[in-house]
Amino acid sequence: MLPQAPCDDTVGHLWKQSAVMVMDLETLAVDLDLDVVGALEGTDKSSSATLSWDYLRHYQQLFAPWRDQPINFMEIGVARGLSLNVWRTFFSRANIVGIDINPSCARLAGNRVIIKIGSQEDPGFMHAVCAQYPPSIVIDDGSHEAHHTVFTFEEVFPALLAGGLYVIEDTELHFEKWVGRFAGDGSVSVPDYFGAISRARMANGTEAKKLWGRQKYIAEHVDSITLIGGAIIVQKRQPRDVRSAIEFADVYVSRCPPTSARYLRLAEFILRHNGPLDQAARQAVSSGDPTSAALSILMRVLQRQEQLDEAAEAAGKATEEWPDQPNLWRTLARIQRRRGLPGAAAEALRTVAALQPKDALVQRKLSMVLEESDDLRGAHASAIKAAELVVEHPAQPELARRAEVLGSRLGEAPW
Repeated sequence: MLPQAPCDDTVGHLWKQSAVMVMDLETLAVDLDLDVVGALEGTDKSSSATLSWDYLRHYQQLFAPWRDQPINFMEIGVARGLSLNVWRTFFSRANIVGIDINPSCARLAGNRVIIKIGSQEDPGFMHAVCAQYPPSIVIDDGSHEAHHTVFTFEEVFPALLAGGLYVIEDTELHFEKWVGRFAGDGSVSVPDYFGAISRARMANGTEAKKLWGRQKYIAEHVDSITLIGGAIIVQKRQPRDVRSAIEFADVYVSRCPPTSARYLRLAEFILRHNGPLDQAARQAVSSGDPTSAALSILMRVLQRQEQLDEAAEAAGKATEEWPDQPNLWRTLARIQRRRGLPGAAAEALRTVAALQPKDALVQRKLSMVLEESDDLRGAHASAIKAAELVVEHPAQPELARRAEVLGSRLGEAPW
């Protein structure tokens, strides 16, 4: 929504009258049409306003799973409050949390509408609101300046509940004639920023390996991105409850030829979704499947069951049989570290580093394990190598700092 006139007494009075009428509509035995509600309330999110963004017909479908749930729905940018009645009409049990920098908008509160006065570029304010009202749906219809849009997303998305939606509206303002007005003070545009997240999703995790810190968190927790005219809808990943799927899988496997491969695949499915292993684990352990994939699954099963000695034995056999597979060596390193054998873990990681000489994270892990085994000189050397491999990467300062700290402990010149 473009900036509008401030909330005055007249607008506030009319809004409260409209709120009463909206509440009465909930008792009518008709199918609610969110787009029509928006048109009648006068919000430009509808398809028929003078300046029409045509969002509401999409929102009706996207927001449907939360319609009767006791959620917190957050809209950044209240202005005259035209959309607040729309949300209250659609969501029968939700808290409608409106955020605006204009103090006069506080008078729009009431009847499940909560108004918080503050700036979307104030991290303390945004964190406090999200802590008090953890959101399931967030709409950013605030200043629309690029640096505000990106900053707010990075601050609020981690607080969004699993499976929730984060909507960035009015993205047309970041193209052509509007760019200069809404570019803001940041170094990245809205299309470029969310285009990079879309690219990471299209790459299915490959691009995320290049990221660090908050960007990595976001890339790993974005489940999907939906584009509609003028808006981006980002859905947060939600852990899957696989109990019913596992029950079905048990029945399915029992009716198929009893191959070890199926039990191993079932064990892998359960591991991936952090489900109960039990029978699948026993079948996997006794399968005797000699492939590297089967042994990798078996090692993970044994780790989950805290059978670390058996896991180390399986990992040792796997690395002897397939010495050129770095993932097997990584698994062996994890097992040895959990067994309290950092020296053995370091030897496994050295093999990984030889197989993947340009992987800075391997060198970082090797440095940490060597430090645990009191090999400070080796830890320092690995830390330096890790920092050198990521000269223009966001992780470089942290890796360089580690090298400096280890160097100072050795009494050597800083890296």
